Amino acid sequence: MDPIDGNSMSNTFFKCIFSCGDKSVTLDKDDMIQVDDNNYVAPLNSSKLGIGNIKIRYEVDIPDEDFNDGYRHEIAIVNTGINIIKP
Repeated sequence: MDPIDGNSMSNTFFKCIFSCGDKSVTLDKDDMIQVDDNNYVAPLNSSKLGIGNIKIRYEVDIPDEDFNDGYRHEIAIVNTGINIIKP
């Protein structure tokens, strides 16, 4: 994901929910491997997902003074184009 409102991924809280079929796996930022300020690697065990196209629901809390709790919650859904096929 690109930086949002000048914030790098390293200074925001985020999680990714990987889903495929009727199963999903959630990885918080702390579960991922940081490459640099804006890139993380998600060590995903695809055997825990179902069959079909992997989708990622990316949720991030962005610092924003205009919100009561000081954060704006953003959600993006990405279709990866990666298919899991199991025999």
